[in-house]
Amino acid sequence: MTPYMLIPYKDFALLDLASFIKSVKLAFHTSILSTTVMSSVMVHFRVVHIAGLNMIETGANELKAS
Repeated sequence: MTPYMLIPYKDFALLDLASFIKSVKLAFHTSILSTTVMSSVMVHFRVVHIAGLNMIETGANELKAS
């Protein structure tokens, strides 16, 4: 006698559906989180990259001026 046999079928189906929805929600949140993290990392690198280029350009201009 499995534990599943003790749960009436319709309750088991509801249980199954609830866990399915929970896992889908979890996967959805995880994917949103990972894309958010990825995009913020990309933005961060882009900002750092641009700032670095500006610093190099400023340094080059200062060298030319002196």
